[in-house]
Amino acid sequence: MRDHLAKIIAGLCGAALVAACGSQPGAGANDGAAATATADAPAAAGAMPANWNATDACSIIDKATMGEVLGAPVTETALGLVHEPGTADAGTSECTYTLADGRATVMTRWSPINDNVEGSINAARSAAKQVVAAFGKGTVEDIPDLGKASIWVDGIGQLQTFIDDARMVMITVPSRPDAKNKAVALARKAGA
Repeated sequence: MRDHLAKIIAGLCGAALVAACGSQPGAGANDGAAATATADAPAAAGAMPANWNATDACSIIDKATMGEVLGAPVTETALGLVHEPGTADAGTSECTYTLADGRATVMTRWSPINDNVEGSINAARSAAKQVVAAFGKGTVEDIPDLGKASIWVDGIGQLQTFIDDARMVMITVPSRPDAKNKAVALARKAGA
């Protein structure tokens, strides 16, 4: 049930970002054509940052880092849902980590049109609240000082962080009392 809720929220948040893409001011293909991962590794105009490959989520948070932060060895990783970016559509992927006591996932997204704007962030927040209300499980909380905006859904252990205008990471961790802190630590490792 928990994994099902996490997938529903991920899908709705992704759909909200796609819908917000063309309707937000400043979301045009010529606005901010270059996304920057860090000051040390700027991307070429319209190119995904070399040190933040959204089409390989397993490289953004590797097996060792996931195991270290969660305090449990990762026995296997699987990369899926890979979508190469186009001139106006985002590059995405999802990494699934198998742990001795459960699973964790990291979904990454990079947009060539810098569409992580207020409208798309609000749409993602609203989608999470609608799913939580529909299933009657958990709450949605804003996490301050983590990226451009971060949304925690406690009932499913999921953190969605808009790192900057172009990059986003969605982390789902096993339910534990410290799940939120672990997800926040992973988001910071991903560049938030």
